[in-house]
Amino acid sequence: MPDVRIPFVGIGSDKVRAMPVVVVDQEGNVLAGPQNYRLFTKGVSSPISGVRGGSYVWQVESTGVWPAGTTATLMQLGMDGETWRPVRNQANTADVALTANGFVPIAAGQGSSFRVDVSGTMPANFYSQIAGIS
Repeated sequence: MPDVRIPFVGIGSDKVRAMPVVVVDQEGNVLAGPQNYRLFTKGVSSPISGVRGGSYVWQVESTGVWPAGTTATLMQLGMDGETWRPVRNQANTADVALTANGFVPIAAGQGSSFRVDVSGTMPANFYSQIAGIS
C-alpha cells in the first residue's frame, strides 16, 4: 500500500475537515474497496444517487415466497433529472427485472441514480442492493 497523505483544512480552534481524496496506484487504478448501495431494506425503498461508476451486481432477496405476478425492476434516473427509466441489460435487449430472488450484472455511469420499482404485491422482507465488483 502506498504512503497516503490526507490534506486537512482548519475550521475552528479545535476542529479540522478532511478534504476529499481519491487514492490511486502507479497505474492509475483507484485504491478503494467495492461500493454497496442499499435500495430496499425490509420493504422500505431507498433510492440512491451519486453512485461511483463501474461494474456492479444488482441483487434482490425476500425471506418469503414472491407472490405470483410480482416483478422488481431496476430503474435509473434519466438525463432530464425527472424521468425514471428501466435499466437495460448489457445486450440492450430487455429491461433488468427479476421475479424471484437473484442477481443481474450491471454497469453504472459515474454519478448515476437508481431505484427499484416493484409491481404486484411486495414480497415479505424484501431487500435490494447494488454491490460493486472488485
